[in-house]
Amino acid sequence: VDVSPPDLVVSNDTTATAVCLGDSVRVCGTMTNDGVAASSGAVQVGAWLSLDGNPFNGNGDDIPMGGLCDINANLQPGVGGTQFCFDSFPPLPIDEMVAIGMQSLVLCVDTTLGCGGVPPCSWVCETNEFNNCDTVPIRVDGPDAAVVDLSFPSTVLSPNFAPVPPTPVTVTVENRGCDSLDIPVDVCMGPNCAPRAWFNDVPPGAQRTATIDVIPPLTALNCGGAESVPVTACTKLDVDVVDANNCRTENISVVDQYWDLRVQIVGAPSSVVRNPCNVSPRLVSWTVRVTNVGNVASPTFPNSPCLLQTGIVPQSGQGHWEGPTVDGLRVTGLPSIQPISANSGLRQFDFTVTGYQIRCLVFLGTQYIKAEFFCDQCTGGTNWAQKSIQITLP
Repeated sequence: VDVSPPDLVVSNDTTATAVCLGDSVRVCGTMTNDGVAASSGAVQVGAWLSLDGNPFNGNGDDIPMGGLCDINANLQPGVGGTQFCFDSFPPLPIDEMVAIGMQSLVLCVDTTLGCGGVPPCSWVCETNEFNNCDTVPIRVDGPDAAVVDLSFPSTVLSPNFAPVPPTPVTVTVENRGCDSLDIPVDVCMGPNCAPRAWFNDVPPGAQRTATIDVIPPLTALNCGGAESVPVTACTKLDVDVVDANNCRTENISVVDQYWDLRVQIVGAPSSVVRNPCNVSPRLVSWTVRVTNVGNVASPTFPNSPCLLQTGIVPQSGQGHWEGPTVDGLRVTGLPSIQPISANSGLRQFDFTVTGYQIRCLVFLGTQYIKAEFFCDQCTGGTNWAQKSIQITLP
């Protein structure tokens, strides 16, 4: 009497070659009886995602992909088979712990997997209990959003002196994952970050571009220095399987806002005759030209003590306005002066001194027509000018 039991085997007919985190995969198989006796009853089938192809070794790297209960196991030896399919459940978790890359999809029959609270079906006693599984290779992919391009002006002004408009930063992202994504992006210039931007419903392989406004940061500079500041754009998916391409950083030059008034003496004579005290004094004229070599307009000084002083003095150099022979003029009410690099507006202010008297007590010899601005944002000896003039006798 032949009492050899049946032997159930399975062919893994799954056609999917890849699965994305968060998705299910259609698992299919065919169960046959390779034993010498008929099998009967019903069995359970189950699938696992496994790095090493063995979901039963207990190493913790295997992910259950669901299964079916009550698959017909009434099979005659070598005759026909039972075909089945199911969608893996639950979907593959979107979890950084799931290994990305090639794995094995292991399909087994006559298992004790259990389905949705249904007790495991009874085992079938078989000739060989170790040939109940079949594997196919499958690639596991996941969400991957990359910043592929970042562009903006090479130079912007710092808001240290006056408000500045936001700087447009153009960001291009790419969905390198396997499903459509809503991609959040943070864009920062130094410590200043724009509100989070979103690229919605980006298909796999597609790129999206948007321009995001960022306020430039304050700098610790003075009088036109430039500071290199990083501009960074980063995608912010909750799970991203490739972190190396999430961010892109380029540097921008943030320039200090400043106004810097310079004075120049124009049209002054090189010499003048000093008349005796009983004769009307000689008259001299010149022009003090004020320009702005900064990068923003100077403020308006309608009633402030910001002074432009000019006159003829005996001592060379900045300052030295004291002394009995000093005869200076103080000018208030300077207008706002645009930078000389501006395309419009008042770019120079000329104050003309007309009929300046060379009095009879002025020292003979070399004197100096001088001009100095006493309320400059950027000093350091650059806001004054002089031109020598010879005082002679008739």
